Amino acid sequence: MALDTARRRASQDLVLTGAIQPLNRPMPRLFQYVICSGMPVRRSTEARQPGSRARGAVPQTVSRFWILHTLTLGPGPQRYRFVGFADGCCGREGSGAGEHGTNRSPDRSGSAVRRLRSRAEPQGDDVRVARLAPPGAVPSGSRDGASRLSPAAEWLERSLTRARSAMAAATAVGDRLALLREIARLSGGRSDLAVEGLALRPPEFAALRRFHLAQADGGRAVRLVEEGLADVAPGLATALRVDPTVRTTFSDALADAALRRASGHASYRSETQRAAVGALLTMPGGASMLVSMPTGTGKSLLFQLGPTWWRLTDPGACAIVITPTIALAEDHARTLGGIPGLEGSRCLTGDMGPAARTQVVDAFRRGEVPVLLLSPETAFGAARDALIEASSPAADKFGLAGRLVAVYVDEAHVVESWGRSFRPDFQRLPGLVEALRARNPEIRTVLLSATLGDGARRTLRQAYGHGEWREIHARVPRYDFDLVVAPFDAAEARDAALLATIDLVPRPAIVYTTRVTHAEALHDRLRDERGYERMALFTGELADPAARRRIIEDWAADRLDLVVATSAFGLGIDKAGVRSVVHACLPESPARWYQEVGRASRDGHQGVSVTLWTRTVAGVDGSDEEDASRMARSSWLTRDLAEARWQALAAAATASWDRDRRRLRLPLDAAREGLGRRTGEKNRRWNRSLLALMQRAGALRVDSVGEREAGPPSWDLVLLDDALLGQGSELAAAWDRIFAVRSREVAEAAREFGSFLALMAGRRRECLMTGVFGTIEPGADPPRCGRCPECRSLDVRPPARLEPAGLERGWPQVVNKRRTLTPLSSTFNLL
Repeated sequence: MALDTARRRASQDLVLTGAIQPLNRPMPRLFQYVICSGMPVRRSTEARQPGSRARGAVPQTVSRFWILHTLTLGPGPQRYRFVGFADGCCGREGSGAGEHGTNRSPDRSGSAVRRLRSRAEPQGDDVRVARLAPPGAVPSGSRDGASRLSPAAEWLERSLTRARSAMAAATAVGDRLALLREIARLSGGRSDLAVEGLALRPPEFAALRRFHLAQADGGRAVRLVEEGLADVAPGLATALRVDPTVRTTFSDALADAALRRASGHASYRSETQRAAVGALLTMPGGASMLVSMPTGTGKSLLFQLGPTWWRLTDPGACAIVITPTIALAEDHARTLGGIPGLEGSRCLTGDMGPAARTQVVDAFRRGEVPVLLLSPETAFGAARDALIEASSPAADKFGLAGRLVAVYVDEAHVVESWGRSFRPDFQRLPGLVEALRARNPEIRTVLLSATLGDGARRTLRQAYGHGEWREIHARVPRYDFDLVVAPFDAAEARDAALLATIDLVPRPAIVYTTRVTHAEALHDRLRDERGYERMALFTGELADPAARRRIIEDWAADRLDLVVATSAFGLGIDKAGVRSVVHACLPESPARWYQEVGRASRDGHQGVSVTLWTRTVAGVDGSDEEDASRMARSSWLTRDLAEARWQALAAAATASWDRDRRRLRLPLDAAREGLGRRTGEKNRRWNRSLLALMQRAGALRVDSVGEREAGPPSWDLVLLDDALLGQGSELAAAWDRIFAVRSREVAEAAREFGSFLALMAGRRRECLMTGVFGTIEPGADPPRCGRCPECRSLDVRPPARLEPAGLERGWPQVVNKRRTLTPLSSTFNLL
């Protein structure tokens, strides 16, 4: 067989008909095939004739092994995926395999593959079939005494180890067969039960078909069955085929002195990360920085490295990280606790008991907590006084060493989306930062996100960009995922496909729903009817902090294979080896879909994303499309209700003056006409939403003092547009300005959802990943992904390497009474 087809890109599937025959059983652990091509690289007295077989090759000839991973087994043409090359000294080799020949190892004399290389041009046209030694084996002919595996082979071995370990701990039928399928998938489509040390029980043999498995060798092995996968979801069969190659499209960047001194990392994950760290460590006091980098590229390094670096010269230096979810805060705290110098980092949540909360706050005041993670609500409540104190001059702190030097806002894109009504406290954060900077003008602000649309960027810059401001945007999506999308007309058909998909997708996996009730029902069905136990349910209504912490810890420790969740389990849950994300819904925004898909494949290898949703059909209510559309277009007050609410708030306000600005304390329980005197949290939420909108429009500025733990809830604010207290045309003009902002936000949300829906429904014939990313970040122009339904239909190849954008310039020269800050070199390119 000529090697022209094998010279294609590493991600290209190969169809080989005559040159490869199945190896005799038992097969190696990875079930890989290897094509050996003789390639003399030393001078020799013997000449190899062009076109000759590899047998009789010159002694000391270095042969190149083409490592192919099996994609299908059975009669007919076999499909393989190219993994990499390996060079080995062959010595005298045995006979080759022709169309009907016997396969023999290239290493019968004891020499073996010594090096795997993922990039090399093949040479020679002599092909025969051989076997690769199992990963981890020490080849007898290796000069260094150890086999060095390519990243692809290392990933396969690591994934197999994980699956085998989980299989050993599993007892339920569903868990065991899902893991057995994963072992077979990673092993070339077949798993020898004796080699794996497995004994299936009668109920498990009976359930093999459900997992698209079949018995082989008289029940001594199982093999994958691809037939019928297309009936579950189009493209699923292709997405489930193993591709062990590294899919990361960005290259590591050399470590600088700061990284080496303040961490154990030998390199940066990308030039963008390097630029962001350089900007952080040369950031002028009082400046703000916005960083947008793909999920999994190391944004959290900024609040790991910054405090570590600052504490080298100031042992009391500390930072706070505002997070949108308790799960994210607890996950970050777990990671920080394992970093030298940051072991004292703590998470402060609203559900902690008074004694535990006081203990953490007091340790922060003493400077013993280098990084304090907390929610906006906690920052305004239990922690506010401690934050103000940590920002104050040393003379005002009575010997307490804690000194706040930086405020980080993680997943900053939720400031715009959640802050509209769901969590308005996110839009009060600028007021808190201003209050902290009033005590210490040198406090830095760092905003972190994986996705930022134009609306979010405007909102963030308006809120935080009063001093020096810089933005770093990679403008590159992730290309790690095989994407599958299937719309359904009926919920019953979707649910059947969903259950089948959960049985088939690689583990570990997350299944996302929009509604808590749907997540609960699905979890119960998987447990009671489908035989799953190594799973958990995680929603925003999981109130028990111990239960929530246990799920996060079990997930991190690989004691769970499956989590059924709402978006509460999405933001920032950092687990490198998640292989699959399944959406049993249509997310209400492209940003949410992109963020949740990004929970998978954070190790840079293959991830599988499957989105199964129900579209709107005439006469049928309750589709996923309707839910998503309603959520995308909700959260905005109508003008008449907004004016009525403001009238009630202003009438109940307590007024004072701050220089030439009017200050108002507004009781959040104020009720508009028609609601009556007794109101609750729903009324307060809409009042917060109104005030947040008015702040975005520049009509007022919410101060940091707001709601307290004792007494009626209220917000303190500075009124910036006195016309809001006027009448007639002056008042109407003020509301025109406010609702111009609201109308723009509504139009942007509608545009984003409409574009996202067209992509998911297949009405926009373009790459799904780049289409979604372009909707979130207009102006970005990344190449097509090569792994979505549209790209597969056009045979588009995935990109190999990309250069990140947003690396143009550094901080301007800043002169103040303390220092002169020169511009960064071009290495730290910033926007």
